Amino acid sequence: MILDGILQTIDPHEDAQRQVNDALILTTALIAAWYFGRNWTTALSYIRAHHCSYMLSSSRFNRRLHSIALVAEYCFRLLGWVFKAANFRQRYLLDTFPVRVCHNIRIARCRLLQGEDYRGKNTSKREYFYGYKVALLTNEEGLPVELAFLPGAYSDHSALARLDFDLPHGSIVWQDAGFTDYVWPAPVGRFLPTRRTY
Repeated sequence: MILDGILQTIDPHEDAQRQVNDALILTTALIAAWYFGRNWTTALSYIRAHHCSYMLSSSRFNRRLHSIALVAEYCFRLLGWVFKAANFRQRYLLDTFPVRVCHNIRIARCRLLQGEDYRGKNTSKREYFYGYKVALLTNEEGLPVELAFLPGAYSDHSALARLDFDLPHGSIVWQDAGFTDYVWPAPVGRFLPTRRTY
């Protein structure tokens, strides 16, 4: 419902021949991420069985989702702004997590990515991966407000230059020691190894 309202504001003239609108595509992607471990096929089966019998096939869903990537990014930024405005305590959490594009044994044959920049290490699990590192800034409830994609080999503190940190004055960002960078100054306030005040 919220996504449908946002998309109607952005582009109210969606193709009338479409049976599945962009809002349902984005909602299905969110359901897949939240409830089905990012498995689109399972999420599509659920939507087809319970809500929309004419839901798209996996391949058509994939193409439609990629075609509205910029719209999805705009919706994320807009909802992130709403979550910031509703966060009265102005406390945020910053961390990174890996997104693998293939198993380590298939790195030499990977066609999605090329180069050593994407070979990273997940220290907490003591394993290497090939893909991206996502830096995610959330509010206290875990709702995302900003994110940045980095090659897997980049260090955590590299994300500090990629995130906007468009936060209200007096905000506090909690982070782990991987983000420690005494050269990069906080815009306002003081810096501690585990906390940054804006």
